Order: sequence, then structure tokens, then C-alpha cells
Amino acid sequence: MSGWRSTVLDGVYSAVAVRDILENIIYFELLCRGYDVAICKLDNKRGDFIATRTDEKTYIQVTESMNAPKTRERVLSPLRKIPDNCEKIDSTVDFLPE
Repeated sequence: MSGWRSTVLDGVYSAVAVRDILENIIYFELLCRGYDVAICKLDNKRGDFIATRTDEKTYIQVTESMNAPKTRERVLSPLRKIPDNCEKIDSTVDFLPE
């Protein structure tokens, strides 16, 4: 069963399933907004997307949660190593306290 079906029908909300669904949503939203989207790989670490449009470039990293320090470092380290000044976004479903 696919990640989408398993999550929706069985109520299985694993971190991997949530991340995969977020990646799909973000990917298709970028396409709808007119971006060219590619998968990014830096220093043997996988970045999720590079979205480009005309003179615009944005790096996007997707994760379910960044509450754990190890996860935060794993998610942010590829973005920190990018030498240009283009926008870098990490996308998560974490809620910030009010």
C-alpha cells in the first residue's frame, strides 16, 4: 500500500509517511506556481528541492519534525553548506509555542 493510502486509510502517521506526503504537496505546489523543480544533492547529503524560476532560486528541505537536535542538524547542515545567497527554506509541521 502506498504511503498516501496507508496514512489516510489506516491512520498510520509515521514520520517518514508525513515527510513523504509533505514533499509531494510542496513539489506539486512549486510546479503550480511555475517553478522548475529538481532534487538537490550536496556533499553526499540529500537536499529535497531546488526550485528555480527566471532569476530566482530557492532551496527547500522537508522534514516532519525538527525538535530533536540531531534531526535539526541533519536537516539544516546541507542548507548551511550552500555557498550562494539564495533563499533556503526548511519546511516542517512543528508547532511553535505561542
